[in-house]
Amino acid sequence: MKSAEEAFHEAVCAFQEGDLERARSLCGNALEISPELVGALNLFGIVTHRLGNPEEAVRAFRRALEISPGLAHLHSNLGNSLNQVGRNAEAEQALRESLRLLETSPDAWNNLGNALRPQTRREEAAECYRRALGLRPDYSEAHLNLADTLAEMGELEAAIPHYEETLRLVPGHPDALNNLGSALEAKGLHANAEEVLRLAVARAPTHPRTHYNLGVALVQQGKCGQAIRSFETALKFDPNFVEAHDHLGSTFSLQARHQEAVECYVEALLRDPANAAIHSNLLFVLNYLDNISSADLFREHLRWAEKHAEPLSSKAARPGRRDRQGDRVRVGYISPDFRSHSVAFFIEPVLALHDRSRFEIFGYSDVGRPDAVTARLSALADCWRRIEGLSDEAVSELIRADELDILIDLAGHTAGNRLLVLARRPAALQVTWIGYPNTTGMSAVDLRITDAWADPPTMTDQLHAERLVRLPSGFSCYQPPKDSPDPVPPPALRNGFVTFGSFNNTAKLVPGVIEAWSRILQRVPSSRLVLKARQLADPETHEFFLRRFEACGISSDQLQIHGPTEATPEHLARYGEIDIALDPFPFGGATTTCEALWMGAPVVTLAGERHASRVGCSLLNRVGLSDLVADSVEGLVETAASLAEDLDRLSRLRGELRERTRSSTVMDAAKVTLEFEAALLDEWARIGRA
Repeated sequence: MKSAEEAFHEAVCAFQEGDLERARSLCGNALEISPELVGALNLFGIVTHRLGNPEEAVRAFRRALEISPGLAHLHSNLGNSLNQVGRNAEAEQALRESLRLLETSPDAWNNLGNALRPQTRREEAAECYRRALGLRPDYSEAHLNLADTLAEMGELEAAIPHYEETLRLVPGHPDALNNLGSALEAKGLHANAEEVLRLAVARAPTHPRTHYNLGVALVQQGKCGQAIRSFETALKFDPNFVEAHDHLGSTFSLQARHQEAVECYVEALLRDPANAAIHSNLLFVLNYLDNISSADLFREHLRWAEKHAEPLSSKAARPGRRDRQGDRVRVGYISPDFRSHSVAFFIEPVLALHDRSRFEIFGYSDVGRPDAVTARLSALADCWRRIEGLSDEAVSELIRADELDILIDLAGHTAGNRLLVLARRPAALQVTWIGYPNTTGMSAVDLRITDAWADPPTMTDQLHAERLVRLPSGFSCYQPPKDSPDPVPPPALRNGFVTFGSFNNTAKLVPGVIEAWSRILQRVPSSRLVLKARQLADPETHEFFLRRFEACGISSDQLQIHGPTEATPEHLARYGEIDIALDPFPFGGATTTCEALWMGAPVVTLAGERHASRVGCSLLNRVGLSDLVADSVEGLVETAASLAEDLDRLSRLRGELRERTRSSTVMDAAKVTLEFEAALLDEWARIGRA
């Protein structure tokens, strides 16, 4: 019969050969003979941990420590197994004891970092990994852990070299490739991220997170077809992968496949019903559907609020009105879009013209990658707070500490919104404006700013949880880019045919829009249609929309399809290729309509029964082109055809629309800002009287 030492020696050999099951069995044999053999207890713990039973490993290490409490490596191994089962505070205690006994153990420092990270003590964890690397510079696991921790802290520049060092030490390390790709994506280096993530997929072809990250990098480049396949592959390997369902829905939406998008969001919410952000994504995409009634859409918004916002609002007391002697009213704007984004075109002129004798302006910016626009906007505020990475509760407390009077949401149910901050009622008066063409559904939001064209009195009031406040001159004002090129004569004069166009997001090109625009092309002989959107650079998406038009009788030679242009002047210059801009429905354009008018291209729109389909109506009425607003698809076709037949009017409009837009309330920021401020002060006074 073998002695305990012989069985233990054979167990060590089996472990070194990678035969974990045999090593475990032999350790068990040794411990049956000699239950207090510390080496066998330690190896048994290591092996059972690796075999996926860390709880049993914890018991083995604790037994070994009862016998030999002064061995540092036992405390370290115990801490490692405690980390694995989520008992991080106990793990920290064990690892600190290990380091008290042997401060030069790189494994103990690494494991201590692993105990601190789940406790959100990331800076301490990063220092532990640095200590491990100081002792063992080629410690690949510590490089990877430090990189992941720095990435979680938002320090991507510092994280990337440690991912790269991990890959130098362990070429093709799948986690390092995946996480490096994710970091590059977070920095906006989408093509670099794609390259790295393709290597990660090759190394770990069944890893759902890697396929998902690749899909994110692809969709950010407008490669919708490939992104869809990546998300679907991720879901094949993990059908319960909530984020993959969510992103697949968003990508379907970019191809105007909104019913499929709805199904994806529903699948995500079945698995994570408390996810307010995904539920907001569902609401957003419902605005594109022409087969949902306004009443049903309103009920869906109320359902979101009932699920996510009202439980918070019911516990939150509305702050009392603070009257500061001689002080200004404190107004805060909260948005994820204080950057190069459409919202900036409409909020910047208001921030610049606020009456600083009456208002003190705060900005709450949830922007992960600030840019030049962020810098401009922040300079227009009295106080600018960066809130990226902060919880909704922390942001709410920050706003309360700032003693804000009025909080204005600029996102609604768009991506990255902070509606659950407003649900906590940090300000006495809460308002939603500009960013989202519908109600929030929330009782905690008091007002929604609009106008009588976008929301005619009695038409939409009953479809809002908020009270509608209609600005007399229009609900927004547009600030065009300073480097805008001059308008050029209508291309019909040189082409001999009329060119229609739309530079709207492809998500708005729903089947009903394609059918209506196809009828316009058929109604106007020899006419063409120009489409321009970031997603159309993707060959698969390009082909997808070509097929949709072909199904409506429009050949590819009647279409000119463009992807994005990097620089703003070149983008605006493309409006010189179209005679008449077409506004999609039921979710119309806003920025694109303003751009077209600024560049001299008249816009034809179909006014629907809710705000999303009436922004064009508002803008055209304000520039004196109410005759280009149709109230039916038949009317839209006739309006577009009549304008196409009137080349004299097209030439005249091309020459005068810029000045007409400039002198209208569409660009009268001073007037719109005064009306907006008056509305805020009226409501503030009402709260005071109440």
